[in-house]
Amino acid sequence: MSDAAAPTLHRLVPVRVMTDAGWVAGNVHVPITRRFLEAWRQGHAFVSLTDAQVEGLPRPIPFFAVHRTAVQFLLVDDPQPLEVVVSTRPFREHHVTCLLASGRIMGILRVPQDVRLSDYVTHQETGLLVLEQARVDVRDPWSQALVQLSDQRVVVDPRAVVGISELGPSPR
Repeated sequence: MSDAAAPTLHRLVPVRVMTDAGWVAGNVHVPITRRFLEAWRQGHAFVSLTDAQVEGLPRPIPFFAVHRTAVQFLLVDDPQPLEVVVSTRPFREHHVTCLLASGRIMGILRVPQDVRLSDYVTHQETGLLVLEQARVDVRDPWSQALVQLSDQRVVVDPRAVVGISELGPSPR
């Protein structure tokens, strides 16, 4: 009698990914026991998307693998927190702008209160920057049209960031 492992149950998390070549949208299959960022960081060179919409193709395709190093940022539509916060340290919200080759993203970056923003960005542990309540202003690589999105949860790959600065508190 074989001890076959039970199949892993997944939930679908819709994402829109800005790559060096343009937008890709689809679903990431996240094990129900994991948070999105934990699954995203699995370490494979490619991330699998299902029911993918690839810029330039006339209709969705069942599967598309996107290379991690081509990802500038992604918009994540997941009602759950993106990661498990294991730190009990208090956080401070920093209003930042990230300059990318395709445009800019402004939003709120949570940083441990006892860490300077510059140190966090330079040495942050997650390998990704999570901006809440973000405004995205980027050029679409295919059409060159300006894409503007507001009130987004954006995960930015620091390798795509040309520069980052604190804006100070935003007026409300």
